[in-house]
Amino acid sequence: MENSAEELAKKGILAIPTKKDELSVRVKIDSPELVFEIKKSIQEIRWKIGMNWLLIGKFLYLIKRDNAWKFDGVENFGQWIADNREFIGLGIRAAYYLTEIWENLVMKLGITPDQLADIDRSSAREICKYATPKNVNGLLELARGNTYTGLIQKLKAMARGENIEKVEVIGKCEHRGVVVLYKCPECSLGFYQLPETSCFITDKSGIIDENKAKKIAPNVKVVKDNPENAYAREGKKEIERVTRAIKN
Repeated sequence: MENSAEELAKKGILAIPTKKDELSVRVKIDSPELVFEIKKSIQEIRWKIGMNWLLIGKFLYLIKRDNAWKFDGVENFGQWIADNREFIGLGIRAAYYLTEIWENLVMKLGITPDQLADIDRSSAREICKYATPKNVNGLLELARGNTYTGLIQKLKAMARGENIEKVEVIGKCEHRGVVVLYKCPECSLGFYQLPETSCFITDKSGIIDENKAKKIAPNVKVVKDNPENAYAREGKKEIERVTRAIKN
């Protein structure tokens, strides 16, 4: 693409942050032409991001399709994902989602990667639940014109047979009932019951009683969340401690 961020940098129009100072900007944005070039650069970066997650899905699909996971001596595709997280960088659930997107939208419905490049992976997965050969292109347009929350609400309305043009997207939940789930920050799996093997809980609401939690998971520690991100600061330390203990 012409006028990419790298091309602009070569022309001296746009400064690329240096390793010494990643936040350095050595140019003033003082014209509509430069704003337009920056917008095009952002668009290019977004396209590359879209291609990255989609291509990961493609390679995961190939491993799953050909049962190639067996060459690593594991029993199934899920175990292969778990054992190769250092390469894949995804939890089991996220990896399955990307595989599902490529398999359903690209392989079965014939959608090209270019058509998915400007759609986030969460929206693409939601589309997978409802897509057919007749409606898939319309659903892609629906995703482009709505937020993720709006897309979900309209897809559910469509499934109920309602006219999605009349759906009023609710940005703030005003329903009376909620469900409390425990969510693993590593693989994103959710649980209604606290797993017995849990060693820490990040408490964002401040309502979890550690003594009661210990009756289910004896070794658990409740970490109160805060602006410094307690999970990153204390939770990861706890994971490292438990990992060392298991290895020893």
